[in-house]
Amino acid sequence: MWAVHNDPKLWDEPNKFKPERHLDSDGNFIKSKYVIPFGIGPRYCLGEQLAKMELFLFLTSMVQKFEFLPNPDDKNLPEMESSGPVFLPRRYKVVAKERGSR
Repeated sequence: MWAVHNDPKLWDEPNKFKPERHLDSDGNFIKSKYVIPFGIGPRYCLGEQLAKMELFLFLTSMVQKFEFLPNPDDKNLPEMESSGPVFLPRRYKVVAKERGSR
């Protein structure tokens, strides 16, 4: 697995931490068969399900404890856009405010 994640034929400067190499020009994750964080086959990570559950619990607790609001300094909030049958908001910055605080 180390050889795949550090192959200079696949990655520019593989020894450097560059998460942007996995993003497209819009900031969306690009899925790659060469990114295998939990392994594959008979030696896959037994903790994969635990890691995914912990991530779910972390994000759920963030939503429970904080209110995510548009940045008050940004006066130009984007309109909703339609991309097929679904309306999606354009990207904008948010501020996390602790619930119950003013």
